[in-house]
Amino acid sequence: MKLIDIIFLFLGGIALGMASGFILEKIYWDIHFKKQEKIRRKEIERKHLIIDIANEVERRIVNDKKES
Repeated sequence: MKLIDIIFLFLGGIALGMASGFILEKIYWDIHFKKQEKIRRKEIERKHLIIDIANEVERRIVNDKKES
């Protein structure tokens, strides 16, 4: 093997390692952002549920005052 072949093999190995690292990092961040999006959706659903419950309670209070 010539020295140039060894250098190119070494550089090719580095490039392959960087490419695989980039792909793995992208997969990690995709999973991370999907989890964060699920958490945000649940928080928004909880807020809407609390608002709906508060509106229902307010409506019942108003109806009770009208009846009495």
